[in-house]
Order: sequence, then C-alpha cells, then structure tokens
Amino acid sequence: MNPAPFYGVTPGKPVLDGLAGDITEVHHIEWLIRGGLDVKDNMVVLAPDIHAAVHATDAAFDWSDLSFAVNGRRLPLALNKHLTRRP
Repeated sequence: MNPAPFYGVTPGKPVLDGLAGDITEVHHIEWLIRGGLDVKDNMVVLAPDIHAAVHATDAAFDWSDLSFAVNGRRLPLALNKHLTRRP
C-alpha cells in the first residue's frame, strides 16, 4: 500500500518534514474503509498514542472545534494549517 500524500511528503520522510521527527502518523478523519477520501482535507497528523486511541474508541471528529472526543475528553488539534471549522 502506498502512503497517502500529505502536502507533498516523500515516502520515508517524517510527515512534518522533520518538525516532529518520526513520531507522527497520518489519520484519515473519515476512514478510507468507510468511504473517506485520500485527500489532505480528510487527514490530520497525530501522535501514535493519540492515533491508537482514536481508532480504539472510534472517536468522532468534531468539525465545529476541530477536536476528537476520546472517552469524554476533548483532544483539539494542536497544529492546524489546512482544516476549516464547520458548523
């Protein structure tokens, strides 16, 4: 499987071009297996532990404040340069 494109990231290079080292993973907000698209507006960069928690709890993404709800706790995106809030 080829890695999803994310702002022209080269396969094998860190997602944020070294800013976060190699400790980040790309998550599809609407999962590909559920019909989500492989486009940057459907992707966020997460730490591996947060990524695992999002999948384990099937956490919903709240577009109104750009956060995930994991076990009743809000996890807002710390760095966002491409997503826009929606009502």
